[in-house]
Amino acid sequence: METFASLLNAFNEQKKEAENLLLQDCKALWEAGEHLPMELLKRFGWSGKGNEWLENHHPFFAVYEATTQIETAFKILVQARASLVELYGHYHAGLMYDGFELSEEIAWKATHESFKYVFAASALVQAYRRFLNFGEVDKEGYDRVFSRAFPDTELMAFVQKLRNCYGHQMLLEVSPVGTVSYGDDIKVESGLTFDRVKLLALKDAWNADAKRFIERSDKLNVLEIVGKYHRMASELFEGYGSATGVIHTVGFREIARCKQAITSAGKIISLGIILQSAKQRAVDPYAHLAKHFTKNELEKIRCLPSHSREQVDYMVALRDPLGLCDDKLRAELYELFEC
Repeated sequence: METFASLLNAFNEQKKEAENLLLQDCKALWEAGEHLPMELLKRFGWSGKGNEWLENHHPFFAVYEATTQIETAFKILVQARASLVELYGHYHAGLMYDGFELSEEIAWKATHESFKYVFAASALVQAYRRFLNFGEVDKEGYDRVFSRAFPDTELMAFVQKLRNCYGHQMLLEVSPVGTVSYGDDIKVESGLTFDRVKLLALKDAWNADAKRFIERSDKLNVLEIVGKYHRMASELFEGYGSATGVIHTVGFREIARCKQAITSAGKIISLGIILQSAKQRAVDPYAHLAKHFTKNELEKIRCLPSHSREQVDYMVALRDPLGLCDDKLRAELYELFEC
């Protein structure tokens, strides 16, 4: 008589063999530069090993991962700029009521935030350089979009050299400046600036372009510098994927498709758990939609007839664009929403 352990081992071996066959089918199509057909994609999404298989076996994964690194670095840059803008807003608003008593604290915080922005910009540059090392990338296309995005090479050089200055020369303090005029109305003028004289004294910190940027600027307003650089960096980020051809490749689209299948499978599992809990507690599902959908999605959902299959199908499609949801789960959702 077989023991439970031997039965479990046999089950695990059978499962392992099935996973290996699935992986081999996926690999064959990936290496041939083809998409997984829908049935195979569904099995891939439910496998529980999708991310591991993509990372280890998809020939385009390294390029895809490089674009992910660029996206992450750009998000950090966006957040760093937002922090600087928020800090300046607090400083400007506070001048009217608190005067300059917080100037020392603002100077420290602004220096801290500018430090973060400069190093975020440097990390983004390095991410692009790693991306350009791949043979699949159209480097001429990248150069074209880069030239359009960064016409001010002197400003670009200044921001890049700031990183070297912070890292190897000195921490350049940002100085809050401002005036408050009292008349019929209170008028506040303010800014966050670098000391131009102090920057020019650091002769070894700048190349020719960066030095020209410092010399041409009467006031080195930090927010203006960051704002202009950010607009250029944003244009490059928005255009590089198409200009280099990467986002149009079968490999890129297939990985994005596989990632969506993994995400959809996870959401369906969560949905099944939520569904069982909702049925046991007899809750009104409409009272909980805001937890699972955005405001814009909710507006579109509410345009459809309540307690209708059309409405439920639309909600499922929002979270399962690849169609992994099976008929049994869909029928249970119809029942929950009293369709």
